[in-house]
Amino acid sequence: DLLWGMVFTQVVLVAGTALGALLWLGQPLRRTLALRRPAPLDLGLAVLAGIAAPGLSAVVAAAQDPLLPTSRHFMEQLEQSMTLEASLPVVVLVFALLPALCEELLFRGTLMGLLRRSVGPIATCLIVGALFGAVHLHLVRMLPTGVLGVLLCAAALRAGSLWVPITIHALHNGFLVLASYQGWFGDPPLLALLGMSLLSLAAVAAMGRRGR
Repeated sequence: DLLWGMVFTQVVLVAGTALGALLWLGQPLRRTLALRRPAPLDLGLAVLAGIAAPGLSAVVAAAQDPLLPTSRHFMEQLEQSMTLEASLPVVVLVFALLPALCEELLFRGTLMGLLRRSVGPIATCLIVGALFGAVHLHLVRMLPTGVLGVLLCAAALRAGSLWVPITIHALHNGFLVLASYQGWFGDPPLLALLGMSLLSLAAVAAMGRRGR
């Protein structure tokens, strides 16, 4: 069952691995995961970045399309995966909110929390972003998802709170779920996608400026 399979994967394999690794290593959960209350400005910027982030993924996918085209079969599979015999709130919960929480616990929480002690911020973002793209296990999705992972890492580092990338991730996934559920997938203007990309990047760049 796709719904329960997704729940098991996210809760047990993803979040369970993230928390289990920290407990096994004896690391403090709150400090390592950066479970701090975000600044209101950073949280507002996270909402803005999350709404615009699908544009960034789409621009990267369009840039790689001449070398690695997205097949119509893949898009049909993506749309069909969201066409479940379940209400829209359930689909949003399972495919948007749950992955945002569980995957951020693993990638921007555990992995970043362990790496940033010995690796610089740029290398940390690149490593975690590359791993984030790789675990999605689809060649066409690796680069767009990896770039999104780098953006989420930058947001986590600048804001100093895991709740900021969770918010961006949830809104990004929520938009894609709604687009699949409602049949909105098409060919949006490239200029609009570029504008959304710049907006998401600018919102993350503006984070962490309190007190300056």
